[in-house]
Amino acid sequence: MIILVSKNFEIAKKPINKTIKLSGFMAGEPNRNYLNNGMLSSFLGYTTIDSAKQAKPDNYSGAEIQRISDEMQATKQLHETNSEQPDKVIVLLAESFMDVTRDEDVEYSIDPLADVREDMIGDAIAGVVAGTTANTEFEVLTGFSMYPLQTASVPYTNIYESIPSLPKYFKSKGYSATALHTYFADWYRRNEVYNSIGFDEFIAAPDFPQEKKGYYISDDAMANKIIEVTDNDDKQFIFAITMQNHSPYNEGK
Repeated sequence: MIILVSKNFEIAKKPINKTIKLSGFMAGEPNRNYLNNGMLSSFLGYTTIDSAKQAKPDNYSGAEIQRISDEMQATKQLHETNSEQPDKVIVLLAESFMDVTRDEDVEYSIDPLADVREDMIGDAIAGVVAGTTANTEFEVLTGFSMYPLQTASVPYTNIYESIPSLPKYFKSKGYSATALHTYFADWYRRNEVYNSIGFDEFIAAPDFPQEKKGYYISDDAMANKIIEVTDNDDKQFIFAITMQNHSPYNEGK
């Protein structure tokens, strides 16, 4: 008989590998899981959540993967033909940013996005809402879709080897690659994953001026840091993730 005692642990009277439930268990935060739930329950949690039992996709084969790769390579070459290469390429993931005017049930007396409206081109659809920022990052940086994966999947928890990515693409074109994030470096294992994805440098919260708006380092601090690291004539790919607008949304925020 095994008795598991944990702060946030529930177990039903069924086979253990199908019934473990860890309330508060987040696949992308192993350090917190092991601290709150202990080694044994967290280990079992990782081996029994849906993301650990990914089903094999239909039509999956080496030949099919090669066909897709060849098709993508042809598209890539088409877009690269005669295209100009800017010295700086900056991708900014703004926490919780959205075009609120698209909510048809809410009316505004003024446009809350007037300052950026003129520069908005096209649409981007995030695959996650209210959590798991790292999954949006994963899709942006690698081009891989989260769609085939289980709901609880967090790819950053399973990346230990080099994979294709935007940073590697730009480095192949002579750029350096730098990531910036105004939070802890080990959140979602970014300090490890970014090496596999191909970043040369990762600048996290301790390396920013501690200028905060609400609970987190401000977007102004992020903007100033981007200006600082790009103040040169080098070819650079910059990937930045803000935190200012992250919950909680208390009065005054």
